Amino acid sequence: MAAETTNKGTREDTRTDERVTVIFISGSGRSGTTILDRVLGLTPQTFSGGEMRFVWERNLIENRPCSCGVLFRSCEHWNAVMDEAFGGMENVPTEEIRALQRKVDRYRCLHWLIQPVRPPSFTRALHDYSHYLARFYRAIQTVTGRPLIVDSSKDPPQALILASSPAFDVRVIHLVRDSRATAFSWLRRKESRMASGPMLMQIRPVTTSARRWWYHNLTSELLRPKAAYYRMKYEDLVADPDAVLAGVASVLDIPVISNGREVNLPVQHLTTGNPIRFESGPATIKADNEWATKMSAKDFAVVTGMTAPLLLRYGYRLTRPQQ
Repeated sequence: MAAETTNKGTREDTRTDERVTVIFISGSGRSGTTILDRVLGLTPQTFSGGEMRFVWERNLIENRPCSCGVLFRSCEHWNAVMDEAFGGMENVPTEEIRALQRKVDRYRCLHWLIQPVRPPSFTRALHDYSHYLARFYRAIQTVTGRPLIVDSSKDPPQALILASSPAFDVRVIHLVRDSRATAFSWLRRKESRMASGPMLMQIRPVTTSARRWWYHNLTSELLRPKAAYYRMKYEDLVADPDAVLAGVASVLDIPVISNGREVNLPVQHLTTGNPIRFESGPATIKADNEWATKMSAKDFAVVTGMTAPLLLRYGYRLTRPQQ
């Protein structure tokens, strides 16, 4: 829940009697956030939004495809949302919103986002950016008729921005995956979709992946005092989805559907995220454990050494799993 309110300024950007409930998935990249987003969106009350902090740049400017397969600017769903929020795609003040986002949605801004007192210039930018976010999220609610919105942006600054505004009721799922698994995943080339066609996603050295895993997860814990918070492990989710989702539902007071490991994924309208967002039809939730046997001994040792304290904190062993 929001721990504070910001200066209201001259523009009306909040309606506290109509708070937007956002289920925010936080954590490191390649941790299973997209599949969790989609599974949560199987209930009729919940909309799967994908990594919504990137909508202004990757979707509105770069015109990357919606997960329905249609380019964002041509997608009927997102045109309806932008009509409701801004009076049409052509009226979205994208550059103004991006400029505001660059001022407040950064890891270097974390110290201000968690402070009760902030510089006036930062407070104004935060207020104005939150104003646009509230218009956007409320439009999704209106168009879809679904009161809950899943945002799998992962980055804690986005969640703190939402939680700082009385327009939002933020409920955080901190999804943790073994650091060695995420580092190995970042070594594999995956195909993404751009407006111009398929593109291979970037790969990262294991040292970069380990550093990012460390600060994404550690800063995700900063969300606990600011919003309802539930931490889960990817490995538990893929082993017993019903049990883990029941825990989420109980703690965060949100609806979930119990399907076991077999799910039927509909065509949804996620903004950006893992390429799995484009898949539809019957699917099995299962672990990707290729890293356990194929990760080199050197890479395993480097990532383990760099992330050992948090691995132990989250209940992981420092030795290689037995297959």
